[in-house]
Amino acid sequence: MIGATVGMSGKAEAAQAYTFKQNAQFFGKDLLDVAYGGGTYVAAGGDGAIVRSTDGESWKIVGTTIKSDLNAIAYGNGCFVVAGEDNTILVSSDRGQKWTKRSLTLTPSTVPGLKETEPGNLSRSKEIIHGGVIWDGKRFVVLTQLNAYVFSEGVKRSTGYVFVSTSTDGMSWKTSLVGPYLYGVSKIKLLDGAYTIVSESKTATSRDLKTWTLYDYELLDIASGSAGKVALWERVESMRPRPAALRLSAFSTKPNYKPSVDLASWSAVPSASSIDYVNGLYVVNAYKTNLFVSKDGNSWSKRSVWTENSRISVDRSIMNKTIWDGKRYVTVGAFGGIYTSKDLKTFDAHSVQGSPFSAGSDLYGIGTVDGQTYVYGSNAAFYVSRNLKDWDQPDVMSPSYNILTADFDGRYLVAGAAYSDWSWLSWSETYRLDWYDTQTAESHHIDFSGNDDPYRMQINGSAISAILKNGQTYRYSNKVNRWSEYGAPNRSLRADQPVIVSGKGSQKVRYSYKADTGIRLEFLQNNKWVKASFPIWSDIETYNARQSIDTKKRDTLGQIIYGNNEFMAVGARGTVLKSKDGKAWTKLNTPSKQYLNGITWDGTTYTIVGDKGTYLTSGKAK
Repeated sequence: MIGATVGMSGKAEAAQAYTFKQNAQFFGKDLLDVAYGGGTYVAAGGDGAIVRSTDGESWKIVGTTIKSDLNAIAYGNGCFVVAGEDNTILVSSDRGQKWTKRSLTLTPSTVPGLKETEPGNLSRSKEIIHGGVIWDGKRFVVLTQLNAYVFSEGVKRSTGYVFVSTSTDGMSWKTSLVGPYLYGVSKIKLLDGAYTIVSESKTATSRDLKTWTLYDYELLDIASGSAGKVALWERVESMRPRPAALRLSAFSTKPNYKPSVDLASWSAVPSASSIDYVNGLYVVNAYKTNLFVSKDGNSWSKRSVWTENSRISVDRSIMNKTIWDGKRYVTVGAFGGIYTSKDLKTFDAHSVQGSPFSAGSDLYGIGTVDGQTYVYGSNAAFYVSRNLKDWDQPDVMSPSYNILTADFDGRYLVAGAAYSDWSWLSWSETYRLDWYDTQTAESHHIDFSGNDDPYRMQINGSAISAILKNGQTYRYSNKVNRWSEYGAPNRSLRADQPVIVSGKGSQKVRYSYKADTGIRLEFLQNNKWVKASFPIWSDIETYNARQSIDTKKRDTLGQIIYGNNEFMAVGARGTVLKSKDGKAWTKLNTPSKQYLNGITWDGTTYTIVGDKGTYLTSGKAK
């Protein structure tokens, strides 16, 4: 394994060598929103995921060619409309079975009043993100953020433009400008006759979608019900966030947050996703499997969506949306979580068709041994299969641990794992080296703290070893069933050293990474390393990758292998690179934008695993 996150631009090779298929076995795409209409539930989320159900319990994945994150969904006039990133609007008039893609043209000639804040910035690097969509009783309304970027020596300057677009059928749209210099807009609601937009810096309201009033409220979301408006915001004290609820009679020019009610302490629940008025209740969807429920916006009770068959760590389980269909509540969340309840007190977890698991995991690696394929990842995920369809899941360790690296000989598993409070919420991490017998469930481990997590595990006969990122080696003794340090850290074994992969004959490829220059691929020629030709990442993709929450991956590749007489490399944003000799690399199309961590070749098929349960297999080579 190489260290590992990126987005890469550049044309795919003219003749696509393989067709990669997204498989459902480990479905774990974040579900960000759900809607009900026409007797059908449809949920949408990360990596273009759309799932549907006619009873709230049996869910099927809807196949699309979209791999952009889908942020919001609404139902009206017999149609579902989905709004997402990369200027993606999807429309379905057959209860979510087939989808038509639409997009908006956002230029000064198509949007009245739109002017460039500096010459040419609308024609440079830009992102178009549709953050919200509602049905207001007569028409769909889509909320759009356009970020126009200018890069200079790696520094980004941007202008944020915000738009609203309306349509009665989802097919033809009319767009108007809300204003420039607005950033991080996330949701739009129709509250008491006023359209309300919330963002990371301002709240905007309008009664006609033409004239907008801005207020200095920094909100996550807002809802209106029998007790009036209740705003959800993130209160930060001593760098420690927590969700808070604020009853509002009206917006004022000087926000007063003092009447707020903290829903939880920062350590218990650090943040929340949304608030809605559902079946006579204000419902907040929050982190760590939690919902907060109130009748009046003042007194709140905490409800846990956690179920016994959940294999996702509580720390990583984020609830994103809850709806009421007249009979049951449906809640969707991180890693493909789907939950139903009749009273918001007890919940049932559901899986999508094709996956035996109620929630997925980030898949960090894949390997083969003696006709078996094994996969490992976050939430202590470890799966073994002989046919790539039926998977056993030994209970190796608590799902609070992420298995970062592993080796498996068909019976014994050695794993390097990390326990943390997830991404930026982590104040410290604990690491574990584990030896596990899959036949007897016997286990022996050692725990340690620090910044040098394990990145390579190896079983070589009776020799079992682990290497940390600082080059420190640990060995496991079968005689005393114990892990212990072996020697001093070895610079040549450190994770920041170049990785060399051998191919046919004298072919060799070397991969390295530096934070200031990004990735470097080289090939060996006449005993000298020569820079290879490969597609480069765009400025905006590189910047976004380096700003990723998962700073350990940044803009790197995940793994390079040699198989089928060719080199293959995988990395962030669904990147797959291919080269016959390591000199020139081409980019292949994949149905995912998730980070791809590992790849294997079994003689007929490439299998690739990545974040959010991404599990890709290749068709026949052309």
